[in-house]
Amino acid sequence: MESSKEERLLSVAYDEFLKHGYERVQMNDLAKLSGISRALLYQMFNSKAQVFKTIFARVVQGMIHEIRERFQTLSDPKQRLRVAFEIWAVRNFDLIKQSAEARELLDVGLEFSRDAFEQGYRDFEDLLTPLLPQGAVAPARLSRILSSSLRGIKQTAHDSVELRGMIEGLLTQCGL
Repeated sequence: MESSKEERLLSVAYDEFLKHGYERVQMNDLAKLSGISRALLYQMFNSKAQVFKTIFARVVQGMIHEIRERFQTLSDPKQRLRVAFEIWAVRNFDLIKQSAEARELLDVGLEFSRDAFEQGYRDFEDLLTPLLPQGAVAPARLSRILSSSLRGIKQTAHDSVELRGMIEGLLTQCGL
């Protein structure tokens, strides 16, 4: 029973964070909207930051899980690479660029959930490594280079079309 209440709370909180950003969401509102008492909310999560961290970690792991699932339908390593980058980097890029609330959530995520964010990037790199050829640069090292490059590319791209093109250029330069 408690688990379903927690799931409902996290679902409501996710929607509220997306609509209003982090700062404008209040714990009282989350309790009311999810149909639980404030006392129960604080038994489940001691702060709004903890609610956010939980959601952020789930979103990151959800993307990793989706990439793994998509890999099962593809046999070509190059297609798998492109799908991984599409899900991990491109899919929500325009939303984040165009929405102040989404940018705020990313900033808060980096502040409060750096460990989940960094673990997500390590998991992303682990997904890439087996797809990369053995060469002058070891696959694990190349995976780290691609992942790190992606962070910089996301900082400079103006929209998802440009981001996708920059990723394609990076992969092409790496012989992928």
